[in-house]
Amino acid sequence: MTTGENIKRIRIKRNMTQKELGEKLGGISQQQIGQWETGKVNPKIETIQKIAHALNVDWNIFITENYIEKREKEIDALLNQSEAIKLAGKAFDDPYVENMLLSYSLLNEKGKREAFNRIEELTEVPRYTKKEE
Repeated sequence: MTTGENIKRIRIKRNMTQKELGEKLGGISQQQIGQWETGKVNPKIETIQKIAHALNVDWNIFITENYIEKREKEIDALLNQSEAIKLAGKAFDDPYVENMLLSYSLLNEKGKREAFNRIEELTEVPRYTKKEE
């Protein structure tokens, strides 16, 4: 069962309408509740905790296989990225490359642009560049 299906199932079991649940959540619209229940929108963890409190159930009941599967895919993607970074470091046969790539992967877009600009600046400083042979 999806998170939305669980919300709907428990809400109905509690003899509560979407409107009543929305009111218990501090004015969430009936349309928003409907979007959660149909799976069009997934509520954030913080919201799931509030829904669980309003329905008087443990919030972990809403952590579905879909949620766990999504997190596992994210972890797999990170592991694959880490493996690719290690391979790139070995390909350059340079101990700094792997660490630089790992650090770079942690940056947001603004940070990545800044890192690139700083590396470009360093290539302009003779004491930091390789001598031509």
